[in-house]
Amino acid sequence: MRVAVALSGGVDSAVAAFLLLQHGYEVVGVTFTTPFTQNCRSVADHLEIPLVELDFSALFERRVREYFLREYLRGRTPNPCVVCNQALKFGAFLEEALRRTGAQFYATGHYARILRASEHRCLILKGRDAEHDQSYFLVLTNARVYERVLFPLGEMSKADVRAVAREARLPVDVERSSRDVCFAPAGYRSLFAADARVRCGDIVDWKGRVVGRHDGLVHYTVGQRKGLRLRLGYPVYVQRLDVEQNRVIVAPRRLLYARSVLVHPVNFVGFERPRTALRVQA
Repeated sequence: MRVAVALSGGVDSAVAAFLLLQHGYEVVGVTFTTPFTQNCRSVADHLEIPLVELDFSALFERRVREYFLREYLRGRTPNPCVVCNQALKFGAFLEEALRRTGAQFYATGHYARILRASEHRCLILKGRDAEHDQSYFLVLTNARVYERVLFPLGEMSKADVRAVAREARLPVDVERSSRDVCFAPAGYRSLFAADARVRCGDIVDWKGRVVGRHDGLVHYTVGQRKGLRLRLGYPVYVQRLDVEQNRVIVAPRRLLYARSVLVHPVNFVGFERPRTALRVQA
């Protein structure tokens, strides 16, 4: 059985490919055209598997990077990994990887699990390693693709994965954990350094009093305390971003809570959309 494994050049995807080889699968590596392609090639060479490089840079730019910039400029904090998984990794990239390799399955190094509830119904479960669980990042993906997806690391801990990588002598940085935005290695703020749309403005408290200055709304998110540079004698947090007036609204922690929330979009992965009101808890 052939499986296309999405390689990133990191420890998780490398171990996923190694484990599938150990279980008797015919493994083909697939990867985006990125600055890390050489890392992926080193992994593929070490495992003695072919590597197929797919150029999705135009789609990535349109669906992920532009979304990322647009949301920050609208005063909202984006989640590029969620959108990338929906549009590329478990969308167009998955389909092209299966087509180009002739594989029956597609695998990644995500810490998540798949429950095949019935022949055509798959549910996404948290990975066993609660600290490194990545099921949240799959929230917008299409449940139908999981009939063809494998998560070899779903039952493993990060420590176990690192141990396997060391034992197999995989050519990866075993200790490194990816935390930053992949398309902004210098930090996301670097993307806005020369953007004329980013303007300084007032920091205002919940009563409308000006208490400081900010250097652009893109540098703030609701709930943030660090980096406000305010000396009010008591702690305050970002309560709201006022895009129209280019203001950061701050308030004590007790005023951050709300009685309602608008969630969009909503994706019931593996479930039919409810036809009546639904009571949920988070």
